[in-house]
Amino acid sequence: MLRRQAFVRKLTGRAVHLIGTIVDGELVPLAKCETPVRVEISAEDAAYFLFRFDADNDCVAGTWHKTLEEAMRQSEVEFGILESDWRDI
Repeated sequence: MLRRQAFVRKLTGRAVHLIGTIVDGELVPLAKCETPVRVEISAEDAAYFLFRFDADNDCVAGTWHKTLEEAMRQSEVEFGILESDWRDI
């Protein structure tokens, strides 16, 4: 199983993750997720998940990606993470 981690370089502001709920079939945002300090990519069931972890090592958000490259690109878009920043864990 592939698992990689990298530390957030910067918050680019190009994406926002929210905690929300569904009311009458509509998404209602409640709050912003905690600011991540590191991210992790995990391969599961022929897909890749990009998880975001806060300073307390709690997972605060995650996104699904079809390929490893897509997950890595998303981390670059959101956090300025470069390919050379990733480490296998």
